[in-house]
Amino acid sequence: MSMREISLACLIFHTEHLIIMNLSIFELAYLGSQAKDTPHSGKAKLFRFANSRWIAEATDQQWMHQLGFLPDPNWPLAQLLWLAEPAITRAQLQSADGHGLLLAQPVHFSLQRDSFGLDALISLSADEYHMLTQYLNKFFVDEGLTLIPSVTQQYWFLQTSTPWQLYTHSLQSAMYQNIQGFMPHGQHAQKLRQVMNQVQMLLHEHPVNQQRIADGLPEINSIWFSGNSRPAIKTSHKHIGLVGQHRLTASLAEAFQLTHYAHIDNAIAQGVQDVQDALMLVDDMDMVDWDALFVTVKRRNIQRLMIHLPIAGGTLQLSLTPIDCWKFWRQPKSFETLMQQHVQNH
Repeated sequence: MSMREISLACLIFHTEHLIIMNLSIFELAYLGSQAKDTPHSGKAKLFRFANSRWIAEATDQQWMHQLGFLPDPNWPLAQLLWLAEPAITRAQLQSADGHGLLLAQPVHFSLQRDSFGLDALISLSADEYHMLTQYLNKFFVDEGLTLIPSVTQQYWFLQTSTPWQLYTHSLQSAMYQNIQGFMPHGQHAQKLRQVMNQVQMLLHEHPVNQQRIADGLPEINSIWFSGNSRPAIKTSHKHIGLVGQHRLTASLAEAFQLTHYAHIDNAIAQGVQDVQDALMLVDDMDMVDWDALFVTVKRRNIQRLMIHLPIAGGTLQLSLTPIDCWKFWRQPKSFETLMQQHVQNH
């Protein structure tokens, strides 16, 4: 999504809500450059004037609920992300009906007294990603399991030969926790736990990790599996509008026949004025034109802007209305200040 597209996208929702959600599959703590912002930047103003609150729910669960995917009780995150993969990737698995899909994310576990703690979501280099994909698939081929690469090169899809009956926990909800309370449950839980144990043994002293240790980087010593797919996904929210060219936004709109505008010019040409709700999914908050967003709210083109930032164990929600933008007595706040405040209160 371009800077121009983000700033113009706000103009269509001049009477309704615009919800911006960062995706925790890429980033589990907001790492924005707050310290680099000037006091008059759009982002600094938003942190200063917006109302903030802590929500004890993973951000991905929030946006799936916003889109109308009801919990059953396991959100089908893997299958939704699968829809966003390019056709050449999806050609490897024409239908999920006869198979199972799980989101697989590289992580770092720390050894605790009697268990492991989930300390970090690991960002992989292209070489690391390719080496681990080939290595793990060579081992699991005889077990009917395949790690299908994603175009993101940051996670995989674990394909099982038959659908597994599982309840899993998102990585975000388990971050900085003892993983014992977040292990999978259900009919095939033992199979998945066995896979996790095998992965840990395979990655121990792997050349990729030896190099990471030499470079002072955390090891990739496990993979977190979550977001178990289900045969059919239905959404109950047909009124929601999606804006932008994010790969996930476009694929969801096509798959579930949701209103979608890749460019604001198309919406204006169609005479669209009101949308009950609007949702923008972003995976890089640094690409958001904060100045344009703040000005658009201040001018009452947006009646309420809500931004959801994924952090360990929950979500930080920022809510900004036009009247908030004029409350000059509010003191400047940084993301770190807000986090300290909410941690102390919870």
